[in-house]
Amino acid sequence: PEHNDERHFRQLTDQLGQCRQYLMQLCRQPQLLGELHAIAQCKDKLKFIKAERGYSGLYLDGQAEPNYILLRLTGIKLYFDNQTLLQVHRSWLVNPARVVCLEKLQKGKWQLRLDSGDLVPVSKSYLLWIQELFPHWWNKSA
Repeated sequence: PEHNDERHFRQLTDQLGQCRQYLMQLCRQPQLLGELHAIAQCKDKLKFIKAERGYSGLYLDGQAEPNYILLRLTGIKLYFDNQTLLQVHRSWLVNPARVVCLEKLQKGKWQLRLDSGDLVPVSKSYLLWIQELFPHWWNKSA
């Protein structure tokens, strides 16, 4: 095989190895599978997920209090793509389908406004990445 083919094959092999590790982890932790299922099942009502004192709070439409799960944000991000859950801050994942616009605040801070009226902070380190993935959010705030 050519050099490019070999590199591509190695990348595929690495990705398959990661998938195998994730599946093994799921099999060893049935609670993890249940929590991932809970997120997937309510994704249409899910506004955002916020890390809170060792738990992750699922904030849903029609509920005053969040549903708490043990799975941390880093674990959740492994199983959902950016079109389903987008990390915008080290402590926040947002449902991008619920975002209305990106707003600039004083002192160089930013936030997302959701269709529910909720406001989600955005870290500076995520700004350019968000602009590339969702430029229509940026344009509405200008």
